[in-house]
Amino acid sequence: MFGEPIVECVYGWGQVLQLYPDHLDIQGTSYSLYDLINFKPVYRRIMGVPSMRLELQFISDSVVIRGIADISLALKVIAYLHTWSAAHLRYSVEEVHVTPELPAPASTAIVSAPQPLVLSEGEREHFWEYDAHDHPTIAVGPLEAVVDGEAETITSSSGTTSSMLPITLDAVTSWPWTDERHRQYLQHQQRLQREREVRFYGFDVEALARSLQSNPLPQVSVPVLLLDGECAHYCVEARLCDDPPGEGKRARAKIKDQGRLILTNLRLIYLGQQRHITLGYEHMLQYSHVPGAVMISTTYWRRQQFFVMRRPLECVMYLDHIWQHFQDKILPAASQHMMPADTQSLRVQQAFRTKETMHLPSLPVCSEYGRLER
Repeated sequence: MFGEPIVECVYGWGQVLQLYPDHLDIQGTSYSLYDLINFKPVYRRIMGVPSMRLELQFISDSVVIRGIADISLALKVIAYLHTWSAAHLRYSVEEVHVTPELPAPASTAIVSAPQPLVLSEGEREHFWEYDAHDHPTIAVGPLEAVVDGEAETITSSSGTTSSMLPITLDAVTSWPWTDERHRQYLQHQQRLQREREVRFYGFDVEALARSLQSNPLPQVSVPVLLLDGECAHYCVEARLCDDPPGEGKRARAKIKDQGRLILTNLRLIYLGQQRHITLGYEHMLQYSHVPGAVMISTTYWRRQQFFVMRRPLECVMYLDHIWQHFQDKILPAASQHMMPADTQSLRVQQAFRTKETMHLPSLPVCSEYGRLER
């Protein structure tokens, strides 16, 4: 009795198959390989999930092992069974009442390269391609296969059936009809995903992300006097609240003000009915998308504020793109312009060590109640 199995794999709903040098343990039942008459491996790919099935025929019983998810382990079992069959498969008419039908050798076959691993059963089941890499070459015997609807037997270059034919997983071909079906499936899934995003967010998230990366930001007209070199990129109706919108009893959050939120290349502006808020981006500590609103916290507000709007994710995507541009280009240029040349390097190093915020005095900032400060 051998202590450790050569191969151990899981199939079906958690059943275990263990291969030993001279027998198979299938879910606690031992089958001697000396009683093995024939076996047939079948590769399947259903809904994009690959699996292997083994049909084992012994002298007194037949066993079907379905759903081996680990293809590499299944191939090791197949390779060992082929090697065992070539060396030990001996039977007579007295031992077996009905002689099993084995694949007949092809009369003419030309094989000049490693053959693709195409395994199927006699019912001519169709399958999808299996693409795996970094697996060793395994030697197996003749395999019954169905290629493009025609039954074939993989043979050696001499025209006779080979018991040790090298087959590599890298040689697995990708059939055109499977590529087309897979491409159509991916396109269908992408279309459904876009439709779900449009229904949930109110706009195409992927299209907006591509537009922000490849195209310049749009410029919109706003009812506010802008600074020199300042342009508005986004404008939306928004309600100012202290708490995020909730569900049920909290569905109606306490509204502090109602007006218009404007994002420019230099600052955030809120034009409300009761207050006007102007916030330079260099004073912004955090911004994020919460369900139904945009949360913003600054160095001047005692608590974070929530701007409730129809498309908060769209606003956050614009704000993130504007903030990255402001942080990378505008803020360094303005800081260098305002500092003397002989102190620029020292101030930058000190600010980096102490994490000092470098303000832009030319830009107005806001207090908690919307009062403009300079």
